[in-house]
Amino acid sequence: MRSLTAAAALATLAGSALAQEQTTLYWMGFGSTTTGAVVGTSTDPAPRTLPSNIRFGSPNVVASHGGLTDKPLRLSPAAGETYDQIQLALDTANPNGFSQVYGKYTLEFDVTWLGGQLSVFFDVPTIRVLRLSASGFEIDNLANGDNYVIRSLSAGVAYHVEYIADVVNDELKVYINGVQEYAGPLGASRVDEARFSQSLASSAIDNVHLFGIGKPCPGDYNGDGYKNTNDFFAFLADYQSACP
Repeated sequence: MRSLTAAAALATLAGSALAQEQTTLYWMGFGSTTTGAVVGTSTDPAPRTLPSNIRFGSPNVVASHGGLTDKPLRLSPAAGETYDQIQLALDTANPNGFSQVYGKYTLEFDVTWLGGQLSVFFDVPTIRVLRLSASGFEIDNLANGDNYVIRSLSAGVAYHVEYIADVVNDELKVYINGVQEYAGPLGASRVDEARFSQSLASSAIDNVHLFGIGKPCPGDYNGDGYKNTNDFFAFLADYQSACP
């Protein structure tokens, strides 16, 4: 067995904690769901193929919706309802979340808008919102007060969106069709969940992928969101284990 000084162990621990490992937390396409059926939910280990919860309404899978033609998920509140909303739980603080926390979350999805307002939330736990409405793509960032349109929006057109919450580097970013349209501070130490919420009219989403990347702080070796002696002992146990 190799000998290891405390100083060398700590140096190696710090280096490993900074590694940017990507984990797929959600990988959602809705082609296997019967057309017209309300989407199911899942609290399985990652990667989940369904949302963790339906907060409001009855989002259902349709044959096509605007520019999305391969059985997307439609969010369209029924008469008498205010919202259609799904939740993608993330943090350990959320009862439907994961045991591992990450330093950065990337949410990718295809979307088409046909009216009303679609809000895409990162709850941190206060909200960071990307909105789609008649005004266009609009950012609402409570971290610095940004609240303005970042790009125009055409009804029925399919867009690919990347929405990034980076805890480590304190960044909130939006890319639309591969072009960065917004960058500002995240102003948060964790990300509890992501949500899609439609009010009035309808929108649809498909190919929803959510990744966790890296750890929230150097030295959090076991990824539980805290830095303490448990991280050091977890590292030692890995280091001292036999390798082929």
